[in-house]
Amino acid sequence: MEHVPTEFELADIEVGNRRHLLFFTKWQMDLLKNVRRWFVDATFKVVKAPFTQLWSVHTFVKADQETKQVPLAFALMSGKRRRDYQAVLRGLKGELERLHGEGASFDLEAVLADFEAAEWGAFRHVFPAVRSVVAIFTGVKLSSERYKS
Repeated sequence: MEHVPTEFELADIEVGNRRHLLFFTKWQMDLLKNVRRWFVDATFKVVKAPFTQLWSVHTFVKADQETKQVPLAFALMSGKRRRDYQAVLRGLKGELERLHGEGASFDLEAVLADFEAAEWGAFRHVFPAVRSVVAIFTGVKLSSERYKS
């Protein structure tokens, strides 16, 4: 892929006649393996057919006194059914294991995501140890209420 920076790796994932391209760097995977909370989101306006969304995984990283949101993986997806998300999450998990060893442990405890049943079900299937998958809007509301009190 000529327009992808050389430090990015690519996983090409197929689900039936749909295709998903997973992009990441080793540095991003090193962070991803060790963070406890993933924040996932999708955008639709920046992609063109045959893809329907750009799905991304982020976390917050603190250095000194600053906290910043950092993207950790991107997937160009041509579908958004549960099996599509499962395939992308399995691909992500497989890349983590490839880079960190088979059976590598993950610190993932919670996922903040949009309220989308297919995505939630996929997380619970691929990462059964995740304690909670929270809707972003619900999580924002809970955080703002906690901040007020």
